Amino acid sequence: MRRVSILAVAGLLAGVLAAAAAAVSPHSFDYPLGFQFPDYGNGVVVFVNSDRASYCTPEVVQSENDFIAWLEGGMVGDPPDPPLGTLTGFPDGLEPVRFQAKETGKGALVYSVNEDDLYIELWEMDDNPGNVGPCLDTDGTEAALASGTTTYQAQDNDLFGTGTRGNAFGNRGRAELGGGGSYTWRFHVNSRCYAPEEGPPACLLDVGELVLP
Repeated sequence: MRRVSILAVAGLLAGVLAAAAAAVSPHSFDYPLGFQFPDYGNGVVVFVNSDRASYCTPEVVQSENDFIAWLEGGMVGDPPDPPLGTLTGFPDGLEPVRFQAKETGKGALVYSVNEDDLYIELWEMDDNPGNVGPCLDTDGTEAALASGTTTYQAQDNDLFGTGTRGNAFGNRGRAELGGGGSYTWRFHVNSRCYAPEEGPPACLLDVGELVLP
């Protein structure tokens, strides 16, 4: 699921990142994008630089339902478009995110994000989440568990998986929540680390610490 949140950047920003890297490498540009991911250890879904009300439009909810129907139908045929949301509908006051992009000599597209003071919302995860998208996974909750501001750092050294290098990618942040709470997380993995037949890759780092007021 964390990989889906990274793939959201790959899918929604593919043309923008590629054009920016090709024009001037390295290149910096601002783009209004939110990030969403589940934290199963703490039982929450996290919205960074977005909020659930704006992200979970009827179209996004329908895309998550379509994906669940495809899974339950035996995954026959091509899957529907991934439930990654849209680039529109951000509330007033949320800042565009600064991206750094460059293309290596072998064609790998490298990107990074390093931001401070982004808005963050944490929503309690449903008891039996579908594990497909942030909207349906929090459908039974009426209000955010906590909100505040956070740092956000993300990177991917081969965004489109060219195979010219090991694909290391991840994100992390440190949030200050209202009422004195806090939330920190870190996710990182490398495509060339040992991956057993069952279970997560040996090098996977996926941790989070939530302190509520």
